[in-house]
Amino acid sequence: MPLLKRTTILALIYLLPLLSFSIDAFDVLKKANAYYINQKWDSAVSNYQKVLSLGKESPDLYYNLGNAYYKSKIIGKAIWNYELALKLDPSHSDAQNNLAIAKSMRIDKIESKQIQVVSNFKSSLGALYNERGWAILSIVFLVFVIVLFLIVVLGKSIVWRRVALVLSLIAIMCFAIIYYLGNSVYKKLRSNNHAVLTAYTSYLMNAPSENAKQMLLLHEGTEFEVLEQNKNFTFVKMENGNEGWLKNDFLGFY
Repeated sequence: MPLLKRTTILALIYLLPLLSFSIDAFDVLKKANAYYINQKWDSAVSNYQKVLSLGKESPDLYYNLGNAYYKSKIIGKAIWNYELALKLDPSHSDAQNNLAIAKSMRIDKIESKQIQVVSNFKSSLGALYNERGWAILSIVFLVFVIVLFLIVVLGKSIVWRRVALVLSLIAIMCFAIIYYLGNSVYKKLRSNNHAVLTAYTSYLMNAPSENAKQMLLLHEGTEFEVLEQNKNFTFVKMENGNEGWLKNDFLGFY
């Protein structure tokens, strides 16, 4: 599993002040990185969390915290922080790789109802750009469609008008796909409708109550779609379609 590289640490040390990190957060971050280099995982975790408690976040910060949890063999929280890193930057390749490794360490092997090839294709395309990247790409294709449409309407050459018509239809299809993927990234960034089990074990229950029937024993790292939430419990849906309630304290939301 890729380690937190010294170059990444140095980049954080020099770049984070430019991202409006306070002096206090910057000092804590340096301590966290030093603990990480010296393989003091618990201290690294507590200091990275302290930076987050000061209201500062970044993809690399969540990625480093995920690494520290992974080294501490806390797989559920490692997965949670890799997901948070990817929520801020879907193209973060290190977080993508480490998330896949952490998921392979899960005890529960949940079969997804969605066709895996389709799921992987959507995930791969969606991770190519962040929210801004998809927006720019959408605008580029929209301008391309408008230009082609003007050629179709105003062009003097019949041949070029026919070529422009064909290209405009292809461009419209591409624009629709790009808009869909960009909108998916936007929704994921703006919502907390997914969760991961961060407790080592928990039962999926049939009602939001301590005395509810225990339906299924789950282990850390299992991920869910959030369907409903109250003060103490969350109604979730598993990848295989199973639904039930879990305590909020046992979940990490992203």
